[in-house]
Amino acid sequence: MAFAIYPDVDTAALLGKPALAPINLAAGEEMAVFAPLAALIGPGSAMHLRIAVSGSPVPAGAQPTIELLAQEPDAFGGDPRKIDPDVAISPATAVPISGGLAPVAARAHFTPPYTDNVYRLTVVIDVAGTRLWIRITNTTGMPRDFVWVVADNEPETRQPWIHATLGNTVPANIAFEAVTGETRTAQPIAVTNRGTGPTTVPTVAPPLGAPYSLTGLPAVLGPNPAATAQVRISFHAPGDPGQIPPASFSFVTADKLDPGPFGPGHNNTFSLSARAVPPPGHLRVPDLSGKNNSDCIAAIHAAGFKARILGLSSLSGVGLCTRQKPLAGKFIRAGERVRAYMAAPVVSDGQALHDDDLGSGTSLPGDWPPD
Repeated sequence: MAFAIYPDVDTAALLGKPALAPINLAAGEEMAVFAPLAALIGPGSAMHLRIAVSGSPVPAGAQPTIELLAQEPDAFGGDPRKIDPDVAISPATAVPISGGLAPVAARAHFTPPYTDNVYRLTVVIDVAGTRLWIRITNTTGMPRDFVWVVADNEPETRQPWIHATLGNTVPANIAFEAVTGETRTAQPIAVTNRGTGPTTVPTVAPPLGAPYSLTGLPAVLGPNPAATAQVRISFHAPGDPGQIPPASFSFVTADKLDPGPFGPGHNNTFSLSARAVPPPGHLRVPDLSGKNNSDCIAAIHAAGFKARILGLSSLSGVGLCTRQKPLAGKFIRAGERVRAYMAAPVVSDGQALHDDDLGSGTSLPGDWPPD
């Protein structure tokens, strides 16, 4: 069992269209040339195709024009034949396709209904070795994208073509910035299916965990869905500021794996990066543990605060910092006072002397050094 998804890179180059994207045809535009199809012949000497057409439902009487050209081995091609989706709708109404010297090298017919703008086409090969080419003309009345799949069996013609975008950009790259402790949610990533068959997007790989979260999955996507899946990513900023480096994730397809290749018009990836920042006007208190008087003062002033040096066993504040208030790492406003408690405390009735938070009163030394 084998299949091929088009346009591949060679077909896009042949038609002068962008690689790794569906073939876009303006209203009335035809492919520049006939594009070859892989010779995938299954049981009953039949090739099976599905053609997906983007956009709103194709109106009755405005079907795309599908032409097939057959060529025998080592012979010139025959005349191209139009396969009308409104007329050639059964084996009895199949269109004969000549193959040069052979009056009938193959016979082709569609099988309605054309649900989701997907056209099922069967080609029975009458002359072994016959090769086929296809040309599509957009006679639907509006610009359309086209994707087609050829297979040696009918089920394999149902293949997904996942495309994820963020504000019409590819790939979807999201960079968060949030104040510590807050949550930010990005605009949604739109995920659609441009292929010929349905698929399910159950999750992303690698698994998405803290500080990120995701909503909108699982999503079941048929071909050419009327609405895209809306996948929203949130960032829950941790309590400490810092940068979270970029990481890449891929949308996983189940039921039918999307094999790619991926590119500008066939994308299954997104990346995340984030930065947690202090609240506006707040700075982080430096760690003063073990620092002497002058070093404490320098660290406090360098961090954007005023210094208060408190001696627990000496009013002069001589010694090393044994504790501090507020605690190291806490965010407070610029210009507030940070206290460094020097040496071991003198305790009276369970209360440390000169601890301004405990109301030691007049014995409390003033700010050190003076502002």
